[in-house]
Amino acid sequence: MGKRKYSAVHTALTMQYSPTTQRRSYINVLPGLQIPRLLPYKDVMAKVRATGIGALQPLPEVSGQAPVEGWSRPLREILSIMADMFLTTPRLAKTLDWFGKSKGTFLFTVGGDGAPLGQSDEDMTLWCVSLLNRGRHVASPNDNFLLLAAGCAENHPVLIKYAGTLVAEAKALDGQTVLIAGVPCTFECKLVPVDMKWLAKYSGEVGKWPSSPNISVLPSNPLSRV
Repeated sequence: MGKRKYSAVHTALTMQYSPTTQRRSYINVLPGLQIPRLLPYKDVMAKVRATGIGALQPLPEVSGQAPVEGWSRPLREILSIMADMFLTTPRLAKTLDWFGKSKGTFLFTVGGDGAPLGQSDEDMTLWCVSLLNRGRHVASPNDNFLLLAAGCAENHPVLIKYAGTLVAEAKALDGQTVLIAGVPCTFECKLVPVDMKWLAKYSGEVGKWPSSPNISVLPSNPLSRV
């Protein structure tokens, strides 16, 4: 939500227009008792900037390709932040499903999708990570956390190279135990929720069915190593 929209919402929820004075004033719930005020935009942004979101790292470079604007977050770090939040927040902790395994066994999912905006230099791709332990909440935007943002199409060589890096990060988590909020935690990738086009591209398959019965497979195949 941008500054202009937040200011409009702030005004609509906390103030009212008086035809008598022809001015806005804060809404009173009872005589002399004003409705709780929302924080001004500048105070909200100050708190946002003060909130730690972990490390940000640049996207990998590919020989012969122009650098792509964007960033990614280390997989282990963001999973640790998510696990700490869900374990230490009582209303969230009670919703976690351990699928019959010990507490702290987190199953995560990673998926991405692109939004073509008309020009190749205007395309946008986002990758998100979520925890299957949240059950049906995994489908909620509130439970999907940004892992990567890139100013390119979803099938760009830079993102295909990033997929290989991400697979290596996920494999490095296998069998490792991390102590988070006093709970031994493990992380395991169990699902990649993407569309058929994305899956075919990143698995090294051709985008269209060829006329020849021999199906070509790309040499760079990051998901084949999962």
